[in-house]
Amino acid sequence: MTLLNYTDPIPLPAPVTSGSGIQSYTDPLGDVWVAQNGIAGGAWKRARDVLHCRAYRNAALNLNSGTLMQVPMDAVYRDAWNMSDGTGINFLVTGAFLIAGQAAFAATAAAQFILPRFYVGQPGAEQQIAVCQNYSATTSGTISAGLAFNHVATAAGSHVLMQATGSGTQAFATGVLWTYLSVSYLGTG
Repeated sequence: MTLLNYTDPIPLPAPVTSGSGIQSYTDPLGDVWVAQNGIAGGAWKRARDVLHCRAYRNAALNLNSGTLMQVPMDAVYRDAWNMSDGTGINFLVTGAFLIAGQAAFAATAAAQFILPRFYVGQPGAEQQIAVCQNYSATTSGTISAGLAFNHVATAAGSHVLMQATGSGTQAFATGVLWTYLSVSYLGTG
């Protein structure tokens, strides 16, 4: 007869108490767990429960009329596992992720547009994966363009970042509600 240990139904490795960087473990049921020295006391946490990050643009930045430019995310709303790198958000493990992002600007004339593009891949070798666009119908107000999409990251260490262009030199609307990137790990995909 086999006795089950209900106090520890998933046998996890010992907490991570030395070294740096994230470690992952796949349990017998196929769930991915992560641990890192200095985060949650090195305890193993189910990746889909903890790998969530939302970074946003806080410092002033202007669109450069007609020129595609990177939109660095310089502030963090939520990032317990250090996924934000100041430019975009890193995928710490492989698998399926939900990515959401938005860019917004203060309209100064009718028919101005903003066109954010989202890129994923290894740093320096990113490829465009999504794009959206919006136009201003009035001469004032905040105009935003955003979307959410799924992506399967096949290499840990790759990341997502945003670039944008527009029809003028409008100022980005800053803050957690307006110009942001968000990444959530969904599972092994």
